[in-house]
Amino acid sequence: MDINEFAARTDPAFAYVVAVMAGKTAPDSRNFTLDQWLRIYNRAPSGSELMAQALRELDKVSATFDQWLGIYNQAPSGSELETLALRELGELATTFDQWLGIYNQAPSGSELKTLALRKLGELATTFDQWFEVYNHAPSGSELETQALRELDKLSATFDQWLGVYNHTPSGSELRTLALRKLGELATTFDQWLGVYNRAPSGSELMAQALRELDKLSATFDQWLGIYNQAPSGSELKTLALRELGELSATFYQWLGIYNHAPSGSELMAQALRKLGELATTFDQWFGVYNRAPLGSELETQAMRKLGELPATFEQWFGVYNQVPSGSELRTQAMRKLGELAATFYQWLGVYNQAPLGSELKIQAMRKLGELATTFDQWLGVYNQAPLGSELKTLALRELGELSATFDQWFGVYNQAPSGSELETLAVRKLGELSATFDQWFGVYNHATSDNELKTLAVRKLGEFID
Repeated sequence: MDINEFAARTDPAFAYVVAVMAGKTAPDSRNFTLDQWLRIYNRAPSGSELMAQALRELDKVSATFDQWLGIYNQAPSGSELETLALRELGELATTFDQWLGIYNQAPSGSELKTLALRKLGELATTFDQWFEVYNHAPSGSELETQALRELDKLSATFDQWLGVYNHTPSGSELRTLALRKLGELATTFDQWLGVYNRAPSGSELMAQALRELDKLSATFDQWLGIYNQAPSGSELKTLALRELGELSATFYQWLGIYNHAPSGSELMAQALRKLGELATTFDQWFGVYNRAPLGSELETQAMRKLGELPATFEQWFGVYNQVPSGSELRTQAMRKLGELAATFYQWLGVYNQAPLGSELKIQAMRKLGELATTFDQWLGVYNQAPLGSELKTLALRELGELSATFDQWFGVYNQAPSGSELETLAVRKLGELSATFDQWFGVYNHATSDNELKTLAVRKLGEFID
């Protein structure tokens, strides 16, 4: 096939490379585009005449800034193509952002980098552009001074100057200017807090920021954040503490403060005082009681409030379990439990907690006898009642009368004290109830050797044999 057919079936640029390298007549290249000459350049042998030709043609072809930027980014470092791309970029660039791109790509110390920096100084108009110029200008240069002057003149927001402050070195002239501008532009609480945190200690700017913070409206959470971050003993910490005391807050906000305040701190004392002022519910007053100093007026007040406020059995049960044994509140809680208990399981809880031999324990045993209805409840009564008591005798009788399954009685047998009346009753009940081979085999395997139950199990198993 001739070269034109070859080009049509592959790619004109590829066909051109193949033809030149083979010493054949190459296809017409007069209408080749930038991309085609770039492909020829990339496929030509390094240092060849074909590569040099492609480079010359690339220099002649009309292309945009973005096309040359793409070529520059793909060109091998130090290659003639990279050098050509940089030169073309310098001729085509017109905007600040284009020259900034060139500056960032140009080799350090090159003429193109110097040219790009000069162009940046000529094209800059906005605050952010002059800040870019300042950052790239040599230290102490006329361009740096000009950038500083322009930044001072231009209108900018607080956030823009804050960005400048945060990105410039400590002690620099621009950082000093940025701090002054922050003081001039700050209007909100958070902005003045930013100024305070950056102002030199003891400076007039710090004092001004403190005055402004005191004047501005802020939330409880904002002042709490400040208190937690401010240095100990600082004027800001003192101001934050005062503001916290003046602001309206809920019981639970103050509870959070109390729990996180340093032990023995003024904030902890203030929080405890506020908890006493704001508490209204039973649970809140119990929280106050747990935090009040032992024997304090606040502890006495909390105990009185707990006795006055409506509360459930469960709430008083929680109090009983959490307060120290022998405390006045524990005694009060035990009395309240006796007043509020209504269900079987509530009285069982009272019975378990009441002092041995106390009137409340006797009352609880009586209530358990009145309220128990199920097998499991009477079993619980039997297990709790004192040995030889009327309640234990009653429980044993009730267990004997109530309907229960084989497995339930086997469970009773396993828990009953050896030789007890309950064990004897369990053996009798097991003998009366219908059970499967597997159930009796299980009894046999678990029963103690040579006892009444094992003998019974052997007899029952024998009944299954034909």
